[in-house]
Amino acid sequence: MVSAESNGQKVPDAEIAKVKFAIKGAEMSFKEETDTKTATFKIDSSKKPAQIDIIPKDGPEKDKTMRGIYELDGDTLKLCVRGMGEGRPTEFKSDKDVTVMVLKRVKS
Repeated sequence: MVSAESNGQKVPDAEIAKVKFAIKGAEMSFKEETDTKTATFKIDSSKKPAQIDIIPKDGPEKDKTMRGIYELDGDTLKLCVRGMGEGRPTEFKSDKDVTVMVLKRVKS
C-alpha cells in the first residue's frame, strides 16, 4: 500500500508501511504486522467505475460483503470501499465509512 484515506482522513505513512496486500486469483490477504485477514472478491469491469465486492473469510465480518469500486492502471490499483452492509461508493473519495487505498505491485 502506498497511500490511504479513511473516513476523510489521510492514514499516516507509518501505519501504511505496516500493511501488505497479496492478491492471487480471486483471493486477497491483508497483513498488518502479525494479523492477517483473508477474503475472496468478485469484480465487474463492465461497470463505470469498475466494481468490486470483497467477502472476508474470517473475523467478525466473515461472509459479509464490502462493496467498492476500483481502477487498475499498470501496476497501480486504486480501491475505494465502503463499510459492511452499506451502499457502493460512486467516486474515489473518502468520507464517512469509506476508505480509498492505492496499492502498487511489488515485482518479485
